[in-house]
Amino acid sequence: MLIDSHCHLNMLTEQDVAIKNAIANGVKSMLTISTNLTEFPEICTITQKYSNIFSSVGVHPTAVANYQHVSAELLSDLAQNPKTVAIGETGLDYFHNSSNEHKLLQKKIFIEHIKAAHITKLPVIVHTRDAEHDTYEILCNACKKYDFKAVIHCFTASKDFAIKMLELGIYISVSGIITFKNAENLRKTIYDMPMSSLLIETDSPYLALYLCEAKKMNQRI
Repeated sequence: MLIDSHCHLNMLTEQDVAIKNAIANGVKSMLTISTNLTEFPEICTITQKYSNIFSSVGVHPTAVANYQHVSAELLSDLAQNPKTVAIGETGLDYFHNSSNEHKLLQKKIFIEHIKAAHITKLPVIVHTRDAEHDTYEILCNACKKYDFKAVIHCFTASKDFAIKMLELGIYISVSGIITFKNAENLRKTIYDMPMSSLLIETDSPYLALYLCEAKKMNQRI
């Protein structure tokens, strides 16, 4: 049985076709991910339509400027939706905006998501890009304060970072990037990871497999 642990069904052009094709090809369940609170009602509508589709609730680090007052309490309240099974996607992304002000805001909102994960006992989905040190520092400190589970989604970081995550009991999710020609180091890193700590995802519709046309990725999760 295959489970797509991270996709964005609300962003697909042909949702029903994509979902039916995924099921026909062995994907039995999907987690459709929230990147902002505005889209959350639409995501909930999708999960209500399909018994095998579940959601997360959260604010992507590149969207935090529009949700500066997001709190653990608000996220926890939204997570009471019966088909919401995770908090996020949250984390740190310094690739798109590396200003000190934005970094501080990202960190603040990230910690609120972790608190929400602690309150709800739901796992937190972590995005990290060009921010390994700060991501590790926040997760390491949070593990001392809060009881929560986490996964690093679409993992592309260093082997050292992967080892640190495993030491914290944090899962690693692998996407189609692992099929890219230039992903040899990533493949070597993942090869050394225990299967019990790995998840798989498509991050659809953002990512395509190597040699697959991105425009066709809506057709099969």
